[in-house]
Amino acid sequence: MKADITKKIDAVVANGIAPVLKAIEFKRKQRRFSKSFQDSTWIVEVQSGKYNYGSSGRFSVDIGVFHSQWYNQLQALPRLRHKELLSDTPRIWHSQVQEELGLLAIDSSWWELDENTNIETMSLEVAEAITRFAVPWFEKMSVLPAAVSSLAEEYGHLSGAWIYKIYAMVGFATLGDITNASKMYRAADGDVIKSEEQEREFGAWARKLGILPARA
Repeated sequence: MKADITKKIDAVVANGIAPVLKAIEFKRKQRRFSKSFQDSTWIVEVQSGKYNYGSSGRFSVDIGVFHSQWYNQLQALPRLRHKELLSDTPRIWHSQVQEELGLLAIDSSWWELDENTNIETMSLEVAEAITRFAVPWFEKMSVLPAAVSSLAEEYGHLSGAWIYKIYAMVGFATLGDITNASKMYRAADGDVIKSEEQEREFGAWARKLGILPARA
């Protein structure tokens, strides 16, 4: 019974998302799009709602920027290493900074579809959102210092967001910014991940880079 809603989402992809991304030299693979640069990749992936049924349902448009230098640093740490290694074009989960286009454009993660939805209108709406919101976001997050700082600013003060703080720590280390890398290490210390666990998994790495002082 998902066939009807699947066709509608595919129509939005074909008539709205694909043309606007093709015009700015994205490559397509089904509902995934990417544009590669020397050290980064822009990523767009369309996700169907889990409970789509009949002619009603929803979809999201996830956007992300993958930075190869940042990724390589993360791969050096077992806890942060991706289970699905990068073999070709990065997927959305490989990107270090991610956003949901809907949150930028319509203040919701999802675009809703039902039997009354005008597919042409929705296609134009999503295409406009890509041009108006996604492209400027991509351009900003393609600059590595801006991407790292954005992650740190968004999650550095949030309780329970240790994984993002550690990602930011590694990002600052990639930039050679040891002062801010140390701040992120301290922000994550004891935040869900226990201090002794963090020391065991990241301590030696952090000391080697000067993020933590050498043991006496």
